[in-house]
This record gives sequence, C-alpha cells and structure tokens, in this order.
Amino acid sequence: MLDMEMGNAIRKLRQARGLQQQSLALSVGLSRQALASLETGQSVPSTKVALLLARQLGVRVEELFWLDDEPIVEVQNSESVDPSDTTPLEPRRLLVEIDGRWVSHPIHRNQPSNLSRSADGLSLDRNHVRSLVERDRLRETVLVVGCDPALGVLSDRIRQRFPALRMSWLHATSYRALSLVVARQAHMAGLHLREPQNGEFNVPFVRRASPSLPMLVVNLARWEEGLLVARGNPKHIMGVACLARPDVRLINRPAGAGARELLERELVAAELLPEQVAGFELEAASHEELARSVAWGRADVGIGTRTMALAFDLDFLPLVEERFDLVLPLRLAEEPRFERILDTLDSRVFRDELVSIGGYDTSETGHVMAEVRGGAQATEAITQ
Repeated sequence: MLDMEMGNAIRKLRQARGLQQQSLALSVGLSRQALASLETGQSVPSTKVALLLARQLGVRVEELFWLDDEPIVEVQNSESVDPSDTTPLEPRRLLVEIDGRWVSHPIHRNQPSNLSRSADGLSLDRNHVRSLVERDRLRETVLVVGCDPALGVLSDRIRQRFPALRMSWLHATSYRALSLVVARQAHMAGLHLREPQNGEFNVPFVRRASPSLPMLVVNLARWEEGLLVARGNPKHIMGVACLARPDVRLINRPAGAGARELLERELVAAELLPEQVAGFELEAASHEELARSVAWGRADVGIGTRTMALAFDLDFLPLVEERFDLVLPLRLAEEPRFERILDTLDSRVFRDELVSIGGYDTSETGHVMAEVRGGAQATEAITQ
C-alpha cells in the first residue's frame, strides 16, 4: 500500500469547469507551478490543499484524489448532455465500450435491485468517470438492456461459464432498450412489442428504428401477460372492463413499456378512456415493482407476466402470449464474446432454469427469429 501512487482528476475537472490554472491556484493559495505539479502527479497535496481544491471544484475529496492508478475515462453519457440541464447525475455508473467509445449509464438508487450492485465507476461530471474496474476488464463487458428479469439469469449463467466475459444487465422499457442499441449506447436490447395491424412481434419495430443497421433477432422466451390481482381476487376483477370501476385502482408501466402498450390496446378494445381508470398515471419502473405494489395492496391490479404472479403469490388473468426477443447488430453476432452469449442462450441448462422459474415457454429460446437488413423487402424472417 505504501508504494501506491496518488491519482487525481484536478485537470479534468478544472477544464470541464472552464477554470484557468492560475485562477484555481490562487483560490487555494498555491502558485501556478505548484498546482501544475499536483495535476501531473509530481507532488502530493496537504490535507488542507486537498480539501480546498475539492471545495473549489465542487466534488468530494475521494472523487478528486485516490490511492491507485485508476484511469479517468472520457465518456458519452446516456443521459441528457444539454449544458442547461442541471439535473444531478447519479454518481454510480455502469461503463461499456462500444465502437471505440466509452458510454456511461446511471445506476439508479431508487431501484431496490441496484442497491447491492457494484458500480464500474463514479461520475466526476457529465463527460468524465473515474473507473473502479480495470479497463481491459471493462472492454470485455457486454451490455444488454431490457425489462425481463431473465436477463439477469442469463448474465449470471454467462459469468459462470465464461469468467473472463462480463455481461451487464440494465433495466429499461422495450422502446428505450431498442433506442440505446440503435444509438450505439448498448450492445443488445430485449423487446416484447407487438404490431397491432398484424400481430407480428418485435421485427417491425427493429426495422423502423434501424433502417440502415442490420440486426439479428433471437428469441429469449415466450411468456403470458395479463392482469395481476391479489391472491383470491378479492375485488372480483374479471377483465379489463372492471378497471373502470371506482373501487379498483390500477398501477401502470411507463410509456415505452410493452405492458403499457398492451394495456392501452385492451382499453381501446373495451371502449374505455385512460381517464376512466383510477391509477392510470401511477407507474411502476419494473415488472417486479408492479407485482410488489399489487402484493402489498398499493394497487388492486396491474398488467404483468405470469412469472411475476408466481413470484409474488398473485392471481393471474391471462390476456395474451408474447414473444420476448434479444436484438443486436448483425456484425456483433460473429464476435467470439457474442457467440458465447448466443451459445449460452441456446443451452439446455439455461432453458431448464427458465422453466423452473415458471411462466416461460422456452420452445424457441436461442432460435434466430429474423435478420433485419434494412427495409421490409430485406428482412428475412427465419421463424415466426
């Protein structure tokens, strides 16, 4: 420990805040030469100087100095980079390298599953993150984005089979997941979106979102979505029409979620308006949060999967069967790390584990459903 060098982010933060070396030096009682020596790591600050620098730069001391050579990573932020946006950044970050660029994603504190999750880095500002993981290790990270908890199971299974390969799962709605892949801010997206006109799953949405980037669509599982209600169905909710009753309170999913789209289609079919449904504006960030809200009595009903009903001991009123697919750029599918992921997805061990969880149909798990090469005429549907 005594041989460890002290790293710092003085220059990065000073430049990000538009401060000249001379002005920052004077504000903490140093000469410009002394500050330059600190920035280059040629000297070590006193406790007083470290505290003053942290105050002037608006960060904690441990964000400014550290006892190792962890790198400062210049990143593209998946959140807003509008200079006028003053929304505080989540300090804990997930880092991933895509096409030679580092991308930073927030690990939201308001999602309970994230409280026990370790971060890849700590945010210094909107464009810089102090890495907590070796850069070579980060380069082996594959980021999958989607709403199905089975993605967490897949990540763990890959970690067990291929210790050198990291697969990180970031929770997001289907539309958000697809947009991140198209924007080259994630490697893979999980989708369960249904085209109203013909009932086709996912492929039309991929085609529209990515007209020029060839994509591979691979099945993770099929599942049922329906109404989740408390055990014994104490409110005697028999279908979507019951959502208009004044004694029934709904919990919804955010805009962009497949479950939200399903609910809106079902309301149209039942000739109901959203404003007729108590709780329509109440949103759960995840399938788990929605099921937990019903189980704890925060709401009487919500749209969710049979898997969540089983997990939270709820009654389930089925509405539709859906297909949950993984989507990734076709060029990535031939890289060794993605071949390992697809091989794991197609493995008997993974399929058996999903079946044991309950609510999953794995008859097509690991099957290529389509190659989307741009435009309807260039889409090859392998299986439907």
